[in-house]
Amino acid sequence: MTSDEVLTILREPNGSERLMAKAEEAFAPSLSLLAQEEAAAAAFLVRVAKQKQYRQEINEWLGDRSLLYRLLQSEDAKMRKNIARLIGRLMEARDARPLMAALEHESKRLARPSMILALGALKTPQAIQFLSRYEVEPAKDITEEKHEKEEREALEKALSGVRKGPVHTFKDFRSPVMLELRCARGLENQLAEELTRVRRVFQGGVIVEAESWTALQKSRLWREALLPLACGVMRRPEAIAEAAASQMAQELETLYGGETPYTFRVEIAGRANPEAAVSRAELAKATAREMVKAAGGLLVNAPGNYEAELRVEPQSQNPELVNLYLKLFLPSDQRFAYRKGMIPASIHPANAAGVIRLAAPYLKPGAAVMDPCCGSGTFLIERAIYGKAQGVICKRLVGVDIYGKALKIAEGNIKAAHLGAGTAVRLVRSDFLEWNIEETVDELMANLPFGNRVGSHKENLRLYQGLAEKLPAWVKPGGIAVLYTMEGRLLDRCLAKQERIQILQRSRVEAGGLEPKVFIIRIL
Repeated sequence: MTSDEVLTILREPNGSERLMAKAEEAFAPSLSLLAQEEAAAAAFLVRVAKQKQYRQEINEWLGDRSLLYRLLQSEDAKMRKNIARLIGRLMEARDARPLMAALEHESKRLARPSMILALGALKTPQAIQFLSRYEVEPAKDITEEKHEKEEREALEKALSGVRKGPVHTFKDFRSPVMLELRCARGLENQLAEELTRVRRVFQGGVIVEAESWTALQKSRLWREALLPLACGVMRRPEAIAEAAASQMAQELETLYGGETPYTFRVEIAGRANPEAAVSRAELAKATAREMVKAAGGLLVNAPGNYEAELRVEPQSQNPELVNLYLKLFLPSDQRFAYRKGMIPASIHPANAAGVIRLAAPYLKPGAAVMDPCCGSGTFLIERAIYGKAQGVICKRLVGVDIYGKALKIAEGNIKAAHLGAGTAVRLVRSDFLEWNIEETVDELMANLPFGNRVGSHKENLRLYQGLAEKLPAWVKPGGIAVLYTMEGRLLDRCLAKQERIQILQRSRVEAGGLEPKVFIIRIL
């Protein structure tokens, strides 16, 4: 997408929320628009910064943060508000002092709640001390009463995130629990194969009777574990609280134990509906208030310091009806703890594990594996972990990437993965089109440039054709290539020109709103 296309959408009602469906394409243009002091771009970046990979790239793009601090003093109050929200998302302690100074001098009440919440999110000792002393200015007249209320609510929420409450722990399920495990669409059957006591397979996940959290950690394909609370509930705060509050408190008492109350947040899922009478943010706030009242002191709304989440998801057939889930945050998910760093184009490790499971019937025990555009090393690591789980380690991993930064991240991730001394690892900085392999491999796996956030379709014309020509030189006869891409048609055309290539399987796998294709290829 171009900057003009992104800006057109951003200036429409709920534009930043609707643009999330094209986040991959809109991210880079939005950074350019932020440099041009476009407030709507800042609002969109606040949304994408929820995800760690975007947050990391924004922080790096900002450099010495002079642009960020300059925009924090913009003449546009809306810009100051959105920059404060962005600072809260970026979670860099160094931003606390400039933000405190900005709040002290902020003349518009519109921007103050966002600045207060951002300081609460940073949680530095200076920010907490500042907020503890902060006094909300009384409303001067009736027109300011709403703003005063919002400012007081923001201060209460910010401080609630740092106040210490009862300490709870999660050891494991005390009895079997019915869970909904979510995965990328297209990988449901592979996820089911990893589990026992599967009760139902549906698009994007499975229902499983889980005996223990420890056992669930052996499956690498699921991305979220949700405990169903109710379905077909009216999309109203009172109805949601009536259906979920007591059950949620009871589940937390069973799973966490300890003294009450339990801290939670409300997450309203689904895309924005410009025609909806109540926005998602308003619905979340109202629902949280009703949940606290209905739970009778057993639950506390603490969006900055929560141990559970109430997930509210609209039904596809009728958006006015919602399904309710409990998501736990105290159980530790260590499956991808090796992921110390990533780049924006990195494949999610659960998706990488799933793609490997798709290709499992064709993989060779003890294989030598290559990734010609390895990025942060996710495909190589997940392939090695899969081999290790089968009792046969990969004998050699070769990663190639043109970016030194990516290879440095990959090196750290591979080290953290503890793949074992029996696996030789080599990382090479090079354009793969100019690289000549020293020893052929049994398998090649690659998350190819999609052509939106990384590269372009024009660049991919050259890259994909070159890759297709190189495959027979890199991979042994009878070996396998597994390619993951959004440029399915282009890859099909390039592969069709090669005589020693046989396409064994094509599949689609959902990834963040996109539907990349997986090609499994045999080299003849």
